Amino acid sequence: MKKLFYSYKFYQHLTTIFLLCLFILLPDFSFSSEINYYRRGLNLMKEGNTPEASACFLRSLSEHKAISDYPLYRLFLISKESGNFSTCRKIAQLFKSKYSESRWYKEILYYIGEMHSKRKEYDESIKLFSEYLRISRQDNKKNDVLLKLADALYKSGRKNEAKKYYLIIWKNYPSAHAADVAEGILKKNFYRIDEIRNKFFLTSLYKRAQIDRKSTRLNSSHTD
Repeated sequence: MKKLFYSYKFYQHLTTIFLLCLFILLPDFSFSSEINYYRRGLNLMKEGNTPEASACFLRSLSEHKAISDYPLYRLFLISKESGNFSTCRKIAQLFKSKYSESRWYKEILYYIGEMHSKRKEYDESIKLFSEYLRISRQDNKKNDVLLKLADALYKSGRKNEAKKYYLIIWKNYPSAHAADVAEGILKKNFYRIDEIRNKFFLTSLYKRAQIDRKSTRLNSSHTD
């Protein structure tokens, strides 16, 4: 009887330990499930099956909230492609309130800013592009965002502010296509031809040549 009692206690402890281990491992199972739904959604997006991709991303949101900005960003892209501005705006507001540290927040600001500009809602696009520049360091889109901000300012009637940003683009990003666009706008709307040629401007092409020469000299000095 005593042996039976101790045997019962042993199996009771064993069961408790098993359940405890299972409890510890459960978050990992949940995370794995969430990742699978997210990846499935990505594959369905590539195949062009956006309804099922959306369903997977929505399921992914409910499975694990720690990385919910990832599927939420994909849902934003699907809504953007389908022209669903209302959903895009709601997702953008959600990112602003909950996921402003996310790697996708800048992308959301860029795209929703573009959408507002196309709708001629320039005050909103100015706010969004300004926020992008506020949180952004140097990146590939910065000169493009500056140009979009300058255009929105110009179209909203804030021409002096727009001029400031066109000049920033022209001076700081001489090798970018945005600098050529900015130069054309400055020539057309802000400076006379003689001022451009004789007093203020070197063309973007000349500035590019200067940069290329410096780069060539640096490369040749490294190889010597």
